[in-house]
Amino acid sequence: MNGEDYIADAIRSGAIAVVARPGLTVEGAAYIADETLRERFAQLAAKFFAPFPETSVAITGTNGKTSCVEMTRQLWRMAGFHAASIGTLGVTTADERVTTGLTTPDVVTFLSNVAGLAREGVTHLAFEASSHGLTQYRTEGLKVAAAAFTNLSRDHLDYHGDMAAYFTAKIRLFSEVLSTDGTAVVWADDPQAARVIDLARERGNRLVTVGTQGETLRLVERDPTLLGQGLTIEADGQTYTVTLPLIGAYQAANALVSAGLVIATRRRCGCDDREPRAVAASARAAGAGGDREVGCAGLCRLRAYARCAGGRDRRAEAACGRQADRRVRRGRRPRYGQARDDGAGGGAAC
Repeated sequence: MNGEDYIADAIRSGAIAVVARPGLTVEGAAYIADETLRERFAQLAAKFFAPFPETSVAITGTNGKTSCVEMTRQLWRMAGFHAASIGTLGVTTADERVTTGLTTPDVVTFLSNVAGLAREGVTHLAFEASSHGLTQYRTEGLKVAAAAFTNLSRDHLDYHGDMAAYFTAKIRLFSEVLSTDGTAVVWADDPQAARVIDLARERGNRLVTVGTQGETLRLVERDPTLLGQGLTIEADGQTYTVTLPLIGAYQAANALVSAGLVIATRRRCGCDDREPRAVAASARAAGAGGDREVGCAGLCRLRAYARCAGGRDRRAEAACGRQADRRVRRGRRPRYGQARDDGAGGGAAC
C-alpha cells in the first residue's frame, strides 16, 4: 500500500499539510517534501504535542526492556516523583494502566500519550525503544536524558535481515536519540556492550556501567535462593548486600540497569550520591506486590526456558529449543509481561 495514493482523500477530509517525498504534486494543502519522511513527521509531531515530562529515559535491548521501564518507574515513585512508563504493558502510572498494543507505539500515539502524562503532572518517564520503533522513528521528539542497553541476542531477523542490521537499529538510540549531554547506561556483561560504550565515549556522553564488569555498580556475587537471590554490589569503593525477591540472573541485570538509570538522572531528581540507596530501592520495587509485571517473572522456574513466537524467526526458535527443556510456542505476538529466564534480560523481546 502506498500512502501517496490517499493524499487527495486526506485533503478532502480536512488535512492541511502533507509530508511526502519530493517530486509530488500536492494541491489544497501545505506540501512538506523530505526524503526521510518518518523523521520529519516525528519532528513536526513533537512540536505539535509539546511540552513533555522534564525527565525521560529510554531502554533498548532484546530482553529486559519491560521490566526495566517498570522498575525505573517504581524507583522514581519511591523517590517522591510522579512517574510513568510506556512499553509492552502500555502506559502505566501509579493510578492506572492503559494498553497501546505495541512495545513502541506509532509516533503520534506515543507523543500524544507523553504530552497527556505531562498535563497530568508526570515529571519522569521511562519508555521502551524497540528496534522497530527506532528504525521507524517512533521514539523521536523527547529530550532523552539517559538511554540504557540491556543485551543483544537473535530476534526479529524476519524484519531486519541480519544481526548487523538489528544491532544498528538498536544502537540508533545512542547515536541519534540520546541527548548529547545525556548518559548511557550499559549492562557491561553483554558481548556488544563495548560497542555501545565506545559510541557513548565518542559522542561525549556520560557513562554508567553495571554488571560483573561494571564500574558504577559492580555485581560482585549473586547467590540464588528458593525465593529470590542475594546480590553483593560494589559502588563507590564500598560493598553492599541486597536481597532481590526475584528469581533469575536476568532479573538481577534488570534491577541493576534500572538503578543505573536512576543514578544517571540523579541530578535531575535530587538523588546525588545515593547509588546504594537506589540499588536497595530497586530490590524493594521488584518485590512490590502491587505491580505484577515486575514480580511475575520471578514466578518462572529457575531452569532456563525459551519463549519464541511462532512465525518470527524459525532459526532463532530452533536455537532456543536446543538451550531449554521447555518450549512455549505461540502463533501470535507474546502476551504482555511474559518473560524468559535466559540469564540475560527478561521480558518481551523486541
